[in-house]
Amino acid sequence: MPYQPTGEELEEVKVVQDLSPYLLDPTVEFSPVEYTLSINGVGFAPMGDLHVVKAPQKNGKTFLLTILMGALLRGEYMGISCELEKARVLFIDTEQHPRNTQLVYRRVCMIAGIDGHKRHDNFRVYHMRGAQVEEIRHAILQEVVFFKPNVVVVDGLVDCVIDPNDQAESKGYITALSGLAMKHNVSMWTVLHTNPGTDKMRGHLGTILSQKVSDVLMVKKEKQIDGSTAFTVSQTDTRNKDLGEFSFCIEDRKDDNGEWIAMPVATYVSSDEMQHLDEVMKEALADGPLRFTDLLNKVMSNEKVKQTKAKGLINDARGCGIIAQDTVMRKYSYYGIPAPKNDDMPF
Repeated sequence: MPYQPTGEELEEVKVVQDLSPYLLDPTVEFSPVEYTLSINGVGFAPMGDLHVVKAPQKNGKTFLLTILMGALLRGEYMGISCELEKARVLFIDTEQHPRNTQLVYRRVCMIAGIDGHKRHDNFRVYHMRGAQVEEIRHAILQEVVFFKPNVVVVDGLVDCVIDPNDQAESKGYITALSGLAMKHNVSMWTVLHTNPGTDKMRGHLGTILSQKVSDVLMVKKEKQIDGSTAFTVSQTDTRNKDLGEFSFCIEDRKDDNGEWIAMPVATYVSSDEMQHLDEVMKEALADGPLRFTDLLNKVMSNEKVKQTKAKGLINDARGCGIIAQDTVMRKYSYYGIPAPKNDDMPF
């Protein structure tokens, strides 16, 4: 028979709550961990969990998010592969001016090979700088329920609470966000600054977040010997397998409208690889502009490669500005390796 508490025990407890929703059922078989992204076959950022990007201010956090969102929508970028069949991404920016949020949108679209001057059904972006805490919280909840994204990125978690040093508020909101991710099976990325001179995230908000997240990526800005700047990404904490470090730099490249845009690119891209892309596209487009499918078939035939490799070559060439797609006929044209950006061109 089930245990029946005595009157004395009932008096001590005061209120008897129903704990059945939290009682572990050992007969339930949970599905395997579903990762959203992977590097070299190692999965990370699983569905139903919280994840965080941390770094000091102005150290490349938003550029890293651009890489992750671009990889999700494109299928692969800089060695980061999407593990979802078709990703739906929600990006909520609470920190930047709308013009900067728009630049993030266009960078992601440029990586994904889609038009950065149009809206897309599987990529939704909001700029909410200046919105009240409750507005931002409700926006996240509302879009998770109605838009049904696989991945949510909130750039500016500190704007989701009134006081990041209030332990009760911080714990309450992180718990609620974690529950939202689990209930709707969403991979939820957040961003938080670190304290000056340390790797620790700021405030009680950072302390609580570090206890709840599945993956923590840290970005470190470093000057190179040649004077250039590189951003190194390391995984400082995880509940799963460890990832290796990777790095990226920022280069100015032209989009389809001929506008210069600062793009995160792999630091290991060499001039030889750029030259190879140029030769491949020059040959494939020797007879004039082609639609994507025709260009894909041409590259597969010329290079004797499979479809996935050919798509990667086309996307890389597009990202480098070697080829571009016109907005009317949707055909790709060959432009060659772009000249370096002049000092008077916008960053």
